[in-house]
Amino acid sequence: MEASHKKAKAKFSTEAAGFTSRRARLERDADTYQGDAVGSEQQYQQLVTLISVVKARAARADTERECRSGETRLMRDFQSHEKLLAESADRADKLSSVLAVRQREIQHFAVEHAAQRRLFEGTAKLLDARATAMRDEAAAAATQGGAGLDVTRVGGANVMTIE
Repeated sequence: MEASHKKAKAKFSTEAAGFTSRRARLERDADTYQGDAVGSEQQYQQLVTLISVVKARAARADTERECRSGETRLMRDFQSHEKLLAESADRADKLSSVLAVRQREIQHFAVEHAAQRRLFEGTAKLLDARATAMRDEAAAAATQGGAGLDVTRVGGANVMTIE
């Protein structure tokens, strides 16, 4: 009985090892196939994207050909993509030159503008102090029965009214 048991146990161990190695091989194969499938899917998506780009370029080329032959217009003001692109480039060049001139002006007058800004800020403080003083004088005069002073703000300017 024991010999029969050992023989069956050895057979079981041999078959279990065979199944384990076969399972490991199948798992490796499955991983390989899954990696290949993912790679193929990525390649498919890239090709679909490239196809759509090529179709869009072909459609644009057809439109450009029709526009150049006079069959149609791209837009009301532009006959073709070529003219639209040329106009856009010209506009960008002009804007660039205007901005460069403006930048040079700002850099050239930066010191003068800073000084003028400081003078303006000082003048604004002085006018605020004067308005406060006049309000205080008017309030004092009003309590003594004199004329009244009213300061209101209208659109960024202080308007004084003497009554």
